[in-house]
Amino acid sequence: MRVVLLLTQDRGGPADLAVALAKELATHPGGPDVTVVGPPSLERTVGLPASMLSPATVRSKVDASGFRAVSRLLRELAPDIVHAHDHRAGLVSLVVAGGRMPVLLTFHGVPDSAAARWVSAGPLRNRRPGLAGAARLALQGLVARRVTCTIAPSQAMGDFLRRELKVPGCDVRVIRNGIALTPSRKQVTGVRTFATAGSFAPCKATPMLVGTFLALAARHADLRLRMIGDGKDRPRCEELARQEIAGDRVEFTGFRTDVPAQLEEADAFVLPSLNENLPLALLQAMALGLPCVATDVGGVREVIDADCGVLIPPGDDASLRAAMALLINDPELASRLGLAASQRVREQFSLGRCVAEHVQLWQEIVGTVDPANRRSVAIGLPLSVPACRTRLGLQRRSRRAGCRLHDPYGAHAAFDSSDGVLVFRQSGSSRIRRLARSLNWVRTAQCHLGRCQPAWFQRAECQRQRSEPVPNQPGCEAKQHRE
Repeated sequence: MRVVLLLTQDRGGPADLAVALAKELATHPGGPDVTVVGPPSLERTVGLPASMLSPATVRSKVDASGFRAVSRLLRELAPDIVHAHDHRAGLVSLVVAGGRMPVLLTFHGVPDSAAARWVSAGPLRNRRPGLAGAARLALQGLVARRVTCTIAPSQAMGDFLRRELKVPGCDVRVIRNGIALTPSRKQVTGVRTFATAGSFAPCKATPMLVGTFLALAARHADLRLRMIGDGKDRPRCEELARQEIAGDRVEFTGFRTDVPAQLEEADAFVLPSLNENLPLALLQAMALGLPCVATDVGGVREVIDADCGVLIPPGDDASLRAAMALLINDPELASRLGLAASQRVREQFSLGRCVAEHVQLWQEIVGTVDPANRRSVAIGLPLSVPACRTRLGLQRRSRRAGCRLHDPYGAHAAFDSSDGVLVFRQSGSSRIRRLARSLNWVRTAQCHLGRCQPAWFQRAECQRQRSEPVPNQPGCEAKQHRE
């Protein structure tokens, strides 16, 4: 099985996870053949070996030359699956490969401009999405509904995709993020150095962390803060630090590729973000045995609870200060939380578990796809609908959906008088699903996934067992029986 992992960004959680998956799979002989298609700078920013990279740069959603470069590489590589790991990559893969091979998308997060629909508390909850934010989220939702399968890195994101973006439940698979585990584990005996790691984007609330630390540092002369990363808010954080006497105890490391090694220099980790999904930096800190303070946003609650960390409301600097002071003043609690955090990550969030679940999903999709017709579904139309209305309605809605439908009574339809069902067949399952959703009297049988089948579909049979195969339409055509 050949898999292409597609990226259009060279740093951040999506790039880190995709490269980690590729590196881990490279150590398993006989496993999937994985190639990363993405920016050439991936070699420098995340340490991807050149032998695993097919360079292609897509600078924007309207970068025609970038789309052509990706399309050319996909034709050369001829993968069985294209797996996009960021939102722009999802759009690119759907446009250039959606009709030729299965396309998967990992939905890593929601843009800050539309986060009010995602987060349940904090400053972003009450922020009204602007036109740009709403349009961006709408486009991401459209892509998520059109790809073969959307992967959610947390259960919270899976629920969001189904509830807010209306992605069909059987097209969503929850595969939680995982990290490479090291045998070393830190024994925390006291908290004097805090650390955070991130992009310094406004949603990371790094200025609030700096201000809170400086207030604590005024009463504790030996406290230090390590700020790992780079981004828009870094100059603001540096200015805040320069204005205080204790500002020299705030260290800015800049962008680093060795985040776990940097975290080993700390005694505790702080995640003050206003918008997160399931952050890898938090998992890395927990795996090292650091006690963690994190905001209750996104999928963070699925990682941390009262037994292995401290959860605080997002955007609440008083709660952040109290939580950091708690770890400073109670070394035994800090040590206990760190050990419990390490144990949880090693049991539930290892990279090996994450890789195994990805491979299982890829095998399920490839195993249920006919090589000659990789995307096909069947739609059962009850004959209670008048024939003329059925025929005209299908043709009219097909033009809206942007796909060509054959005559329901021609070579691409079959009628079973014993069941009273007209079975219509057409390749391109995402287009047919879009068409089917516009007809409230049509149910879609998703035989290309072969899972999450509702009760009414469990009685469906492969059409090739019931009637003669339809010319030029190979593959499995499922048929729905009337209840």
